[in-house]
Amino acid sequence: SIGGDFFVSDNPALTSLSSLDALTSIGYQLGIRSNEALTDFALDALQSVGDGSDAFLVRDNPMMPQCEAQEVFDMLLMGPPSPDFFGNDTTATCP
Repeated sequence: SIGGDFFVSDNPALTSLSSLDALTSIGYQLGIRSNEALTDFALDALQSVGDGSDAFLVRDNPMMPQCEAQEVFDMLLMGPPSPDFFGNDTTATCP
């Protein structure tokens, strides 16, 4: 668990978030931004993030399937309004 904000940003060589697979909660805001080589959103153990969709920011990760981030957002029942998704791979499909 992380009590406040958690950001992963500007890591051009980062390809996976799998090392964070035990992370279960984030106290306020989650931001995954500008990681050009990131190909997955592997935060499946995450159970809570902040207290609203404005706490969920996933932007400018062109290799990461946006549907993976959407699945986690939906699982957390964080809407409405919509999360801040932009610049991720919107052509990918998720199982």
